[in-house]
Amino acid sequence: MRFRKRTRQSVTLDITPLIDVVFLLVLFFMVTTTFTTVGGLRLDLPEAETNENEETPEEIRVTIDREGRFHLEETRLNEEALRNALIAAVKKRKDRVLIIQADKNASHGRVVRVMDLAKTVGLNRLAIATKNEKVFGDLDSAADTRK
Repeated sequence: MRFRKRTRQSVTLDITPLIDVVFLLVLFFMVTTTFTTVGGLRLDLPEAETNENEETPEEIRVTIDREGRFHLEETRLNEEALRNALIAAVKKRKDRVLIIQADKNASHGRVVRVMDLAKTVGLNRLAIATKNEKVFGDLDSAADTRK
């Protein structure tokens, strides 16, 4: 008995079009992606030689710009609105840390005013943000002044 040989067809997968499609998808996402930059105020923080950078998830950042205007989380506020915002923050959680980021050319009286507002609403933990150029370049740090 004679058997016929079956001709086998080679089964291969041509992945060249697949590579092209993947490359086009990567290219599309690279071109259409927008990168968000951290917004904020441009401040010239005072320098300090120590670096105590203790990040806490429950922190409140008050920024005082060169002209002495108050900003809470990048929102410009007057003194009364800042007081109300601090009171609301204390109601949520009392052990929050207030970090004051003041421009080095801002009035010392404005910084003391924020410290006084914090004390009157019940915020007892306070830090003042500085930059440490000698050790880390332009990295920001926060030095605890009260605990």
